[in-house]
Amino acid sequence: MALISYLHELGTDRRDLPIRYITDALTRNSVLPGLTGDQVWDLINNLADDGLLDRETATGIARETGEPYEFTRLVLNPDHPLVADILADRQQRLLSIFAELPPAVVDVRTRLEFACEADVQQVFEQRMGKNLRALGFDRPATFFLDAAEAGVVRLWTAPDETVVVLLPDETEPERAAFEAWRSVLGRLDPLDIESAIRYIAAAEDEVFAIHVQDGVQTGSLVYLLRGVLRTRTGEELGNDEANYLIKTEFVERGILTHVPTPATHPDTGIRSTVNVYRLNRENPEVQAALRKPLPRLPLNYRPKPAIAT
Repeated sequence: MALISYLHELGTDRRDLPIRYITDALTRNSVLPGLTGDQVWDLINNLADDGLLDRETATGIARETGEPYEFTRLVLNPDHPLVADILADRQQRLLSIFAELPPAVVDVRTRLEFACEADVQQVFEQRMGKNLRALGFDRPATFFLDAAEAGVVRLWTAPDETVVVLLPDETEPERAAFEAWRSVLGRLDPLDIESAIRYIAAAEDEVFAIHVQDGVQTGSLVYLLRGVLRTRTGEELGNDEANYLIKTEFVERGILTHVPTPATHPDTGIRSTVNVYRLNRENPEVQAALRKPLPRLPLNYRPKPAIAT
């Protein structure tokens, strides 16, 4: 049952995962502890032989060469009785988990006008006492899409691709009202912006000194700014607000530069592009802020490098 549920959440129903990718994911995440990679490979193929999974031939594009290639992909067969029973049990389990989601949306809305996905995730995990991964979800997007498909919430995507979580009976936000609310810079004092620059510089200096890496991981910057910045009303920034400040408003203002950087995953060897946000030390506003001594980073904070090694 755990295997079929994991395959469903991994995305075999999206019809785009090669067998080798599925096998590597199962092995890497210890879904079947005690089995070697070759044994997992044999098991996956046996499930296909028994009709629980369907094999299909698909065409992909090689990242390195741009040339097309064929591969075999697998999809769950929902018509198989065992798969159908397991997915039905999984749906019941999801509904019990999703019961805490609407109250989490309401909790966010008590302090924020809009309940953005990252902020709802944070409150939901606090209510559950577990993170989404511990609940069986590898990605937040999968969790919220499943909840929307179950009718527990609705999702609205803003022009800047921020996902807003709505209760089923709520109407979609007005775009202009959302964009006016969305601005984080407008709710910060100039001294807070200066402080953010200096904290980012301190985090970069520590990463460069230890890891010799090309910037600080975005999530690590989000965690830092959430802890050291307050709005004019004294509220701590939410995850989504800090994320928007870094990726959008600081880039638009020239405080940060967005540097897409090629990287190779240390475990899988898969090459991808990592979005790195670095302080633009040629910006006059940044230069003025850095004339002051850099602050000490919080004791419970260690910046993570943008490129994993």
